[in-house]
Amino acid sequence: MLPSLVGRPGRVLGDIVVAHFSFFTQEDQLLRTTILDEYYKLAGLLPQPLVVQKKAKKPLRAKLRRMLELRWFSGDLRYNIYLEQ
Repeated sequence: MLPSLVGRPGRVLGDIVVAHFSFFTQEDQLLRTTILDEYYKLAGLLPQPLVVQKKAKKPLRAKLRRMLELRWFSGDLRYNIYLEQ
């Protein structure tokens, strides 16, 4: 999606195909589908059993503290995208 947003083509490196599976808001629903099995079939591989490890949820106070620490001590938070020349 990023290449289309910045108006530049994506890149092909070697003979591998990579796809982003999901964002955290989509993951639970997508794991209930067979889409990963279909990706394995397209790659000519046998589907693998899915092992999901859920992270322990942090308390809201800890999340807010971490966000503030990153904001105060990390400098400039803008993202820069560069294409290799």
